[in-house]
Amino acid sequence: MWVNSDKKIESYFKDSIIPAFTVKDKCVIPRCTGELLIQKKVPVPWAWASLSQEVIMPSKIVKLHVQAISEKK
Repeated sequence: MWVNSDKKIESYFKDSIIPAFTVKDKCVIPRCTGELLIQKKVPVPWAWASLSQEVIMPSKIVKLHVQAISEKK
């Protein structure tokens, strides 16, 4: 389900390589529906914060298709 990544999350916005998992939102008033990317990563160490180049930490990414209960497939 989670994909290991060493890229910025923006590179996956239009990416169809990561499969989307369908989940149902059972809330009465759904807040987030549609396709979502979720990224899990550790923060950049404080000692690296002043580096002139951007530091991209390893992460895990999952793509979800959130469907409200009232939606039909």
